Amino acid sequence: MKSHKMIPIACLLLASLLFSSTLSAKPDFRQYESKGNDHIKQMHDMAKKYKLAGELMTKVDQIENNWVDVLSNYRHSLPQQRNESFRKVQNVYDQILNVSEHTSMAMRGFLTELDRDFAEKLKLPENQNLDRDKYVHSVNVLQKELARGDAALRRKQWYYATHVYDHAIDIMKKAYERVNLALPPALQTPAS
Repeated sequence: MKSHKMIPIACLLLASLLFSSTLSAKPDFRQYESKGNDHIKQMHDMAKKYKLAGELMTKVDQIENNWVDVLSNYRHSLPQQRNESFRKVQNVYDQILNVSEHTSMAMRGFLTELDRDFAEKLKLPENQNLDRDKYVHSVNVLQKELARGDAALRRKQWYYATHVYDHAIDIMKKAYERVNLALPPALQTPAS
């Protein structure tokens, strides 16, 4: 009789241990942290490689700041706040993926248009000596001017391909809009 009572007690103890371990099991925070940091680094590396500036990279900086905040909040959260804090980490991680994808798409489109536009410029007799590095530099300068919103600088005349500015501004605005819309409403910049 005594041995029969031991079996259900043992089962209850095992069930209790399994239940408590399920409750205490922590989500894989480190994996999210590592992958999120990798995506942000890739976006910054791309910015450095192509010398990006302006609104496009401002959005990357915004999402990075948000990421740092939710990681810190999770690390300092109380046990009863842990699940909610982790959900916020997951939400911002999803935003990072979204912004990363849109940024990459925007830049691929921008660089394709840049090369196409440069090829068109070379067809014009007055642009036979147009240097691509100088051309790209002018577009990089444009991005910084666009970030400052300085119309006077934007109208500055260059001795080569001055009409590239309007075209490049349109490309960068479209790229910026795609990245902006990928962010949650609280981080979006209202359309002007």
